[in-house]
Amino acid sequence: MPSETCQALERLAIAEAGMLSDILEEIIRKKPESEGWISQAESLIHRRDDLDGVEVILRNAGGGKTLKHVVATLDELGWQWVESLHKWPLPDDEGLTRLSWYYPNLWWVEQASE
Repeated sequence: MPSETCQALERLAIAEAGMLSDILEEIIRKKPESEGWISQAESLIHRRDDLDGVEVILRNAGGGKTLKHVVATLDELGWQWVESLHKWPLPDDEGLTRLSWYYPNLWWVEQASE
């Protein structure tokens, strides 16, 4: 991948990680019973999983070092959120369940395997 493309992709991914952090903070402030909470949480989880794919692409292209640090902050917040839930309120998701078989230690699929 050309260096300019890699840098542009990383900038977009960093912006996405920032948006996901903002969304996650909003989800944490709300109660799972709140209107729209479940769809917002599902969207967040799928977008985080997509971002993971971008991380892999960048890493394989020799980039993504800045993104790695930004995502680490997002993931710390994600773990705090998951651990604060007494019961996983989201419906089953076949794709995330399958992902949890291979990567059970990702916060966005951790509960899918239970």
